[in-house]
Amino acid sequence: MALGAILCFLLIQFVLFPMNASVKRMESMVKTKQNELSELRRIAAQYKQLGAQQQGNKGAKSADGGSLFSILERLAAKDGLMDEIDYMKPGAVQLDTHREEKWVEVKLSEITLKQFTNYLYNLQSFGKGIYIKRLSARKDGDYLNLILQPAVIEYK
Repeated sequence: MALGAILCFLLIQFVLFPMNASVKRMESMVKTKQNELSELRRIAAQYKQLGAQQQGNKGAKSADGGSLFSILERLAAKDGLMDEIDYMKPGAVQLDTHREEKWVEVKLSEITLKQFTNYLYNLQSFGKGIYIKRLSARKDGDYLNLILQPAVIEYK
C-alpha cells in the first residue's frame, strides 16, 4: 500500500503536474499568437487602405499629367532658378511588385537660402507624396551649392 501511494505521488508529481503546466503554457501561447494575428490583420487592413488612397493619387502624376521631372522644372522656373540648375538626373528603383520609387537628382549652384526655402516650400506644398530623399549643401559665401534629390513612390 505504501508503494502504491508512492507511485501515485510520483505519477502526480512528475507526470500530471508538468503536463498541466505545459497545457497552460500552450494555451497562453495560443492566446498571445491570436492577439498578434489580430493586430497583424489590423495593420494589413490599414496598409491596404493607405495603398488604395495612394492608388488614387498615382504618386507624382498630377492632374495635368506632369511627372516629377516636369514638376521640378516648373517649380524652378516659377522660382527663377532655371539658370542655377547645373543638372537634373532622373532615377528609379523597383521597391516591390506594386511600388516604384522615382527621384530626380538636382544640382543647384549659387542660390540664396531664401530661394532654396521658397523652392522647398513650393515643392512640399505641391503635394502628390513628394519627399526629399537626399540633400547635400555647401555654403559658398552668401550662397549655397546644393544637391537635392526629391522623390516619390508610384503605385502600379
